[in-house]
Parts: sequence; structure tokens; C-alpha cells
Amino acid sequence: MLFDSHAHLNDARFDEDREELIKTLKEKKVDLVVNPGADIESSISSVKLSNKYDFYICSSWSTST
Repeated sequence: MLFDSHAHLNDARFDEDREELIKTLKEKKVDLVVNPGADIESSISSVKLSNKYDFYICSSWSTST
């Protein structure tokens, strides 16, 4: 069993092959994934991905500039 504790699967770098990558996780024995959000937009994106696929999310962001 493997656990990816910091995935960022919603990052634009995965736009072309995200679906295929996520489908192969189980084959590669990655059973748990945490996909963090760093701001509101990426947190919403993480929630959408977690609803579509079976993984966890976490989100946090700073209101300071």
C-alpha cells in the first residue's frame, strides 16, 4: 500500500494526462491520495476531483498578502 500525501493532481501540468494518471494509481498500488488546495480556486478544484475520484483533499490558504 502506498499513500501519496501531497499530490496536486489539479495542477495545470497534469491537464493533458490527468485522467490516465489517476486511473493508473491503483495499478501502481497507490491506495490513498491527498490532494491539497493552496488557495480558494485550487481548493474548489480539489473538491471537484475528489468527488469524481476516490481520494482525500485538504485545503488551506492565507488571507495575508
